Amino acid sequence: MASKRLERIFVEGFIEHIEQDFQLVTEREAPDFVLSDARGQFGLEVVQVFRDRRQSGSPSKAGESGRDKCLRRLAGRYYSRSGLPLLVQAIIADGFKFELHALSDRLIEERNDEPWQSSEFSLGPDTKFYLTPLPPEAGRYSRWVCVNNSVDWQGWLSVDDIALTVQEKSRKLAKYRTAIDRVSLLLVVDVTQNSGMLRWPHDALSPKARGFDAVYLYLHPLEARRLA
Repeated sequence: MASKRLERIFVEGFIEHIEQDFQLVTEREAPDFVLSDARGQFGLEVVQVFRDRRQSGSPSKAGESGRDKCLRRLAGRYYSRSGLPLLVQAIIADGFKFELHALSDRLIEERNDEPWQSSEFSLGPDTKFYLTPLPPEAGRYSRWVCVNNSVDWQGWLSVDDIALTVQEKSRKLAKYRTAIDRVSLLLVVDVTQNSGMLRWPHDALSPKARGFDAVYLYLHPLEARRLA
């Protein structure tokens, strides 16, 4: 699952979009959060759902995470070599090998001196770097972006995949209920990412709650609904 900070972003977005009066009480573990409604407090376990979920995980999510990690390392190497403030947006081919030393030197070489005067260069047919020099006050700006992490076709979320996720999480219900009596499950699909570009079929059958008091779906950052 995502970091606690990202989990909280998801939960706050869910509360904003769901048509129920929920309040966030506190963060915790097992379940992840405590919320309140008109009946009192209840636990909320959060799990992220991906387009190509397998037993070993999601290949598309692993690819996104790997590309983001390499960009963070590249930013660190670039600034360690006295690089000036820079925004990098990249299209990175699958299997591209980051030669951090050489690539950070290339960024320094290709960066324009004038802030906001963008430039670009390619490393092969499917890998391209777009450079936007930033003014000095931006400092070590490192929120560099892999463009193809958020560009892809939009598919349908499988009710079978949801049912499997609910069933897996239900195995931990006894543990959750040692902390709090009522426990709900929040399924999160981050539609801003390649691995989460999914829609929910409006005519789809609802999954079984498998012992949870409620099962919710949040298509971040667009909409939220109760499924069971």
